[in-house]
Formats: sequence, structure tokens, C-alpha cells
Amino acid sequence: MPGAKAPLNQAEAQLAPWAIVTSGTTGLVTGWLKVLGLPKPKHMVLAEDALMGRQSLGLEAKDTKTCFVFEDTPAGITAGKAAD
Repeated sequence: MPGAKAPLNQAEAQLAPWAIVTSGTTGLVTGWLKVLGLPKPKHMVLAEDALMGRQSLGLEAKDTKTCFVFEDTPAGITAGKAAD
């Protein structure tokens, strides 16, 4: 995703917590991280972890005022903006 690398590297450099939450599989996600030269986050919620379907993916609620979202679909962008 264009523009994602710089903020992710900055988060890593500042030891800021970040995660990947996706319906993608472990192999798909780790493969793309490697191909794109992106750091691997400490926390990932992936297809194998999701118990409640795509809408929740098992992620606990956090303070959304201190979060940012990278998305690749209009529905995901809408969901990210609506999270509170």
C-alpha cells in the first residue's frame, strides 16, 4: 500500500505499539511484509485467529483517538472512520 512504509518504520523506531488486523492468512501477510520490506509487528490478528467474522476479527476495543488505520477498501475506510 503506497505511503504505509514510512509511518510503520517510524512507529517501529519510536517503539510505538502497532498491529496488523486482517482476514489474510499468516503466510500471505508474512510473505507480503517480506516482499515489501516492512517490519513485522509484535501483534497480529490474522485469518487463523478470527473467531467472530470479518467485522470484528477478535480485536479488543482501544482508544480510537490514538489510533490510525491503513485500509485498502472503501468499506474498510468507512469502518475505520466509524470506530469509536
